[in-house]
Amino acid sequence: MKYLLVIALLFFYNYKAFAENFLIANPQMQDSRFKESVILLLYHNEFGASGLVINKPEKTMNILELFSAANMPIPDNIINKDLRIFWGGPINNHHLFFIHSSEYKSKNPIIINNRFSITRSSDILYDIANDKGPDKFIIVKGFSVWSPGQLNEELNRNSWEEMKDIYLNIFDNNKNIWQILINSQGV
Repeated sequence: MKYLLVIALLFFYNYKAFAENFLIANPQMQDSRFKESVILLLYHNEFGASGLVINKPEKTMNILELFSAANMPIPDNIINKDLRIFWGGPINNHHLFFIHSSEYKSKNPIIINNRFSITRSSDILYDIANDKGPDKFIIVKGFSVWSPGQLNEELNRNSWEEMKDIYLNIFDNNKNIWQILINSQGV
């Protein structure tokens, strides 16, 4: 597991990607953690795979609580608001990822494409707190990782449906998104 975590973290910190691929849990998914999950696939190659679950809201936190929980100084003139936090997967649930609309230019993006970017930079949280952040965003806690060959085995067992190069409005990430995607695929 440590090997997987090192590879995933190296990817997150050292690699820019252009993700448009998603994993959709098939109805017969055996792992209850991933039942009815939609995952934004960050990478899938000979080193394994990693992604962020984008349709499982875990809790709503006040932005002041989030700064406190992250042990970050609270900025002046903060806009007090509640933020929804999504469960991204079982690995490192203290790591926050920000998926945001592409008009906002984040520092050190992990993923960039025409519709969204992903960053772990805390600067975005300060911008959100000062109402200078992206138009649309979701905050994801933790991520999902597969060892080399593991995701391929799960795909072969029909645990997942991989959808490549599809348009999916990830900011409309309500719980119905899984049902909509399953119905569109006839799975």
